Amino acid sequence: MIKRHKVYYFKRRVPKVLKEFYPNHQHIVKSLNTKEITQAKIRYDELNLELDKLIFLYSHKLINTEAVLDRLSYIKLLPSNKIQKRRVLMLSDIKKLFIKDAEVKSKWTDKTAKEIETVLVEFLNILSDRPINEVNREDLWYYRDILFKLPLNYSKKSKYRNKTIKQILKMDISNDEKLSIVTVDKKLSKVVTYFRFAFENGYIKDNPSTNLTVNSKIHKQPYKAYSKEDIQRLFTSPLYTTDIKMKSKRPEWYWLPLIALYSGMRQTEIAQLYVKDIRQEQGVWVFDINKNTPDKKVKNKSSIRLVPIHKELIRLGFLDYAFSLKEERLWMNLNYGKDGYATSYTKHHYSLYNRKYISKDKKKVFHSFRKTFITNLEQLTLLGEINHNAVKALVGHSFNNDITLEVYTQSFDIKILKKVVDKFKWN
Repeated sequence: MIKRHKVYYFKRRVPKVLKEFYPNHQHIVKSLNTKEITQAKIRYDELNLELDKLIFLYSHKLINTEAVLDRLSYIKLLPSNKIQKRRVLMLSDIKKLFIKDAEVKSKWTDKTAKEIETVLVEFLNILSDRPINEVNREDLWYYRDILFKLPLNYSKKSKYRNKTIKQILKMDISNDEKLSIVTVDKKLSKVVTYFRFAFENGYIKDNPSTNLTVNSKIHKQPYKAYSKEDIQRLFTSPLYTTDIKMKSKRPEWYWLPLIALYSGMRQTEIAQLYVKDIRQEQGVWVFDINKNTPDKKVKNKSSIRLVPIHKELIRLGFLDYAFSLKEERLWMNLNYGKDGYATSYTKHHYSLYNRKYISKDKKKVFHSFRKTFITNLEQLTLLGEINHNAVKALVGHSFNNDITLEVYTQSFDIKILKKVVDKFKWN
């Protein structure tokens, strides 16, 4: 920091990584517009921090040249010879950059990528392509209101296919056909993520999408856990009593509900298991949930984990089954689909079996096994018998960006987690 004519100035040597933006300059100099030393220090530190962030992002290739120029211009550190009219970035330009960034960083599954692409195409159709810095909060409210008027899956229905959104909105659409609050909220969340990317990378100065939701969680009815009576009906159903041939003919029918019940694992996690994912860690048999093959999907970073195998699964012969296989995968009857290996299992078997033998309640589905496992263990945390964070680590719940907590839970001894898993008893 320097002082000229009683006014303080920001001064810093041009960092090597930003040399291209400051040709013929040795230093970055800017008036802090104050004669007060305290205020000058605050403004100096703010500019220094902004510059450090920019250096980090650009040096790690997380933003491009255009974004650097935008950000330098925004914090008024852009040299005068660089201040010129630059190409206006359209919504469609940011869409390409957003998707490319996710591809480079492997952020999304194939399914998520397709969903986001579809939502953003629809978003552009509703608002029309325009400079992103011209989009304001009112535009996004308009987009939200249009969503509530559209029918569900209109692109797949013959009466709406090949029609523009304007044409569809003129049609007679019943309320039962229209998008639900939950669906609208999901679409909005993807648009919010898109604008957050634009803001964090310096493409826009303000983010018009902050807190743009309709709070669908208030309206969404969560899946229910299975009751003891439901589980009892499962174990007295034909698959576990009289129809014993199915255990060898369709082993996934027999084992997937059991593994879900005694581990809390997600359906996709179980359906994509390979034989090599059943292994020992410190003498404890575990399910190794990973994405070390292209056909595997995980929900998030926290989903990659080791889950000790419950003693009841071992007693029932799961390890004997797994190591009797000659194939690589545990469930060779399950074919890979757009949502992984679990889709056909649910659609063609479990949904029907569940309604016939276990429960008629539409809020009780395969995911209810996971809910049952978590609810049971959470009750034990209230009694002080087990650690709440151990339960989160077991079921792959995120820690809301708490890095310290995430590192801490990763250090849980697998033998301790084994004791936690074995405490689960559905009855």
